[in-house]
Amino acid sequence: MRVTRHTRKPIRRHPAMWVPMEEKRTMNEFSVIVGDCREKMSEVGTVDYIFTGPPDFDEVGLNPKSTKDYIAYYALLKRAFDEMVHVTPVITVAITDRKCDGEIIPKHAIVQDLLRTHGWRCISHKIWSKSMKRNLYRLTYTHIMSFAKGTVKQNHPNVYEIDVLHAKEQKWQGYSYGINEEVVWPFILNFTNEGDTVLDPFLGSGTTAVVCLQNNRNCIGIEICSVTAEIAQKRVSSQGRIPRARKFFEERENFD
Repeated sequence: MRVTRHTRKPIRRHPAMWVPMEEKRTMNEFSVIVGDCREKMSEVGTVDYIFTGPPDFDEVGLNPKSTKDYIAYYALLKRAFDEMVHVTPVITVAITDRKCDGEIIPKHAIVQDLLRTHGWRCISHKIWSKSMKRNLYRLTYTHIMSFAKGTVKQNHPNVYEIDVLHAKEQKWQGYSYGINEEVVWPFILNFTNEGDTVLDPFLGSGTTAVVCLQNNRNCIGIEICSVTAEIAQKRVSSQGRIPRARKFFEERENFD
């Protein structure tokens, strides 16, 4: 496994180009681009798949109660997805709606509308249940939606067929917005093959990268915060190679 800080435009293969399986299996790389994905996406080139979780209002210093900030948040997502649709054939988005002043801000619907304007279809919609406890301030579920414009080949492992995924939130060194690795696994296995390259334009603490390297995929991450990017790099470096044999989403009587 190699972890690098991106400093120049990488040479990326187009997904349609054939790569010998022996060569693909030797690839196992993670690289980070520090910067705004709306500006840095062009440095990536073409990748096989995107898995990402856009930031919440708080993470980008916006207030959902403010109409002005809501418009700014919409514009942020629009610019990001305008770039994403040009670098990959499949995009999976994990996003949680927002409670605010007694109403629900349907962030997942914003993403659906933005991608629909580009002619992309929602080909999968699953729910990640983070907890069975009642929470008056935060929603305890996340929408995980996959989009494509054309025909997409899917591997359909059994774990992907589950519609509601039960797994607790995962934190890494105090980073509180992390998605659980077990939630990401089925999507990586379904939409990619060994040796493929996955992009996470909102890298965060690096969960996408960890799962990719566990499954012999490459990962490129873009992260606007240099401190968070460093957390992701350290996390990936500390993982090593982890066996892929794992039982997903066991039924938990005491899940909370």
